[in-house]
Amino acid sequence: MESNTKLYAVLVIVLVVAGSAIVGLMLLPPADTGPSVEVIGIAGTEEFTLSDLKALPAVEREGSFQNSYGNVRGQGTYRGVNVSVLIDAVGGMTEDQWLNVTATDGYNQQYSYGNVYPDQDWYSYQGDMVLAYELNGTEVPAWDEGYRIVFLPEDGYYSNNDYGNSSIEEFLGRAAGPRCVQNVATITIISAPESALSLTMGDESHSYTMDELEEFESITGSAGYVKTGVTPPNPEGPYNYTGVPVYDLLNQELGLPANYSLRAIAGDGYTVYYTQDQVEGTLQAFDPETGEVVGYANFTMLLAYGQDGEPLSPDFGGPLRIIFLCDDDYFSEGHLWAKDVVEIVVQDETTPWELQMDGVLSFNMSYDTYYAAASCSHHRTTIEVDSVSYMGLPLWILIASMDGADDEHFQFNTTLVSNGYNVTLYSGAGGNLTFAALETAFNSSIIVAGWADEELLTSPDWPLKLVTPEGVMLGNLVKITLTGWDE
Repeated sequence: MESNTKLYAVLVIVLVVAGSAIVGLMLLPPADTGPSVEVIGIAGTEEFTLSDLKALPAVEREGSFQNSYGNVRGQGTYRGVNVSVLIDAVGGMTEDQWLNVTATDGYNQQYSYGNVYPDQDWYSYQGDMVLAYELNGTEVPAWDEGYRIVFLPEDGYYSNNDYGNSSIEEFLGRAAGPRCVQNVATITIISAPESALSLTMGDESHSYTMDELEEFESITGSAGYVKTGVTPPNPEGPYNYTGVPVYDLLNQELGLPANYSLRAIAGDGYTVYYTQDQVEGTLQAFDPETGEVVGYANFTMLLAYGQDGEPLSPDFGGPLRIIFLCDDDYFSEGHLWAKDVVEIVVQDETTPWELQMDGVLSFNMSYDTYYAAASCSHHRTTIEVDSVSYMGLPLWILIASMDGADDEHFQFNTTLVSNGYNVTLYSGAGGNLTFAALETAFNSSIIVAGWADEELLTSPDWPLKLVTPEGVMLGNLVKITLTGWDE
């Protein structure tokens, strides 16, 4: 009996000790895994704690960066995980996607595919893109700037020049320092915003999203246009538009040369050409009620993205359309209102020129008059010869400017043709070609071209070239004459 009592006592002691151990285990705090970063990608979302990150292959290197004032900051030894490893864990990313990194205070930066997966060239500038969890031996959360995005080139210094040479155009204009986001909370793969517009001049080109365009200083006003290709002329509008003045946009972003012209290219490739005078506001003005010409007035060329307080609908030429505002409420020609504009190209014209015209009327046609006429889809003609696409005005259109009919609207004088006059074109190089009037009448296959393959002609053909489908050509045109019309 006594032995049983001792046995029970031992069992009680064992149970008490075991119970205490269990209670102790239950009361112990969980292991400290550290703060976490959320990574959101194609295959889902992963949350990485400090312990998780430390279990991944580490990158350790000296690093520093240059801030917006040109000073060097952030010097030290960083340890962390290559961002590409984290992105691979959520399904990777494609070249047309961006990475959005957001800090705990809401600050964010975007990065391209090339930053996450740099090629040899970009790597030589930026090195590894790393999510650092340690600086100089101090880990988060004791390191109060971590987690932090850092770029660790081999020389240990991520300069503003390095940043510029390893960034896509959309991310330029900042400095290296702001790219090194501290206190990172989330890393998200996003679709890159679609470019709404490209501005091009020579080798320089810039692309803009619609949001970026709307950040430029805008103006709002009423405008309308006249369809001049119908009889009687048909006024349309006015409508209330919002957009960016084209001259200001181009001058700010590209820096306009002393002499230039523009071409606005639509999404389907259709192109409208503008002279410098038109861009800077000198246009033929029309009465908004009758559609009749009232002379010339000052307009503002606007890249419109809004109409009547709403985004400009494709049904009305959007999402981007060239329109012309006039303080005097006059309308402009409808063919100048380019629709669905996706690119504006500035052509540097270093030397203005004139074409001597000698017919019933005699005058010098200026380069801007020619380009303005060629911007009209009713007049512009394209032919292809020897795999080169020539574009310009039919010869009969130029004849119509001096044959004594309605020269201002290029109406061909059919009565004068019966006189059997000749048309002669002269080259500055010394040659000439002559056509009978009947051969040119309404013949749009004989053109005086100003462009070849959508680029302005260059020497020796500049500024204009006579071209026929049969390959008859005469470049460097300086004069066109009509002879025998008064006999």
